[in-house]
Amino acid sequence: MAKVCRCCGQEIKSNSKYLWILDNGHGGIINGVYQTAGKRSPIWADGTQLFEGEFNRAIVDRIAKHCDKNNIEYINLVDTNEDVSLSTRVKMANEVYRESDKPCIYVSIHANGFSDQSANGWEVFTSPGETQSDHIATVLYEEVEKEFPLIKMRKDTTDGDVDKESNFYVLIHTAMPAILSENFFMTNEKECKRYLLSEVGRNRIANAHIEMINKIENFIHNLKIFFHDISIDDEKLTNLKNNSFCYLTKIELEILTCLIREKEMNKNFIKENILNIKSNVETNSLESHLTRIRKKLNEIETVVKIKTKNEKLLIST
Repeated sequence: MAKVCRCCGQEIKSNSKYLWILDNGHGGIINGVYQTAGKRSPIWADGTQLFEGEFNRAIVDRIAKHCDKNNIEYINLVDTNEDVSLSTRVKMANEVYRESDKPCIYVSIHANGFSDQSANGWEVFTSPGETQSDHIATVLYEEVEKEFPLIKMRKDTTDGDVDKESNFYVLIHTAMPAILSENFFMTNEKECKRYLLSEVGRNRIANAHIEMINKIENFIHNLKIFFHDISIDDEKLTNLKNNSFCYLTKIELEILTCLIREKEMNKNFIKENILNIKSNVETNSLESHLTRIRKKLNEIETVVKIKTKNEKLLIST
């Protein structure tokens, strides 16, 4: 019997190391009406115009077809043309992650835009800090550079890698490794027509993402999270200094991973988005999970601590 995602009802393909959560960014076109305000190119002199949500879906559809053909597990997070909010997308992605028996990787597809129409090039974003998302972004960067050797690669190497860092909602609130690709500028007429509106350009953009998936599936094994003296490898929590380790439950892993990414989190956000508990419901569930996480951190003698300040959780040393 086919495995079906309880969150979105989609059949989950099998035979891959990861479950790829593909997010098409914005709304599509319904009855000739674009569903997202803004997020479109100027109308060019020849009458053509790009609607970003339509482009994003075209790329995700191409990636999905490759995954279908090669039996790679994926979820098309929003498989309708509706404009689904960022918070809903994140909640859906986290629900998929919680029920998956494999590590998940979130990929958000976009086209860039800027007031200065000369702005050009390609870039990829991750959440701030050193995370396992950096490795994924680097692989994608390399594949885009191979596919488009003559274009401007926009990067930030000040922290030792090529991706740019941002507090984009979908990057800092997802529980799994997450990247967001900005595939050329729809506000740049040359890039818009050559890469974003053309079938050849779309195929090449999709191919770079497909090659990233292939490379990670075939060559990169477990992606790790590092924070001070600890690492998290799947559900294994390790003290890098004394090599002691323990194992986290799925929920513990999700809470600790989110804390490492954001450094500070509101308790109600964790209750609603990770534990699926309404913020006004009285329960000790979160405190129970935190007690177990703190105990495991103590067991491996790490300097990492989880502290409570008012209604917020902070991770520090």
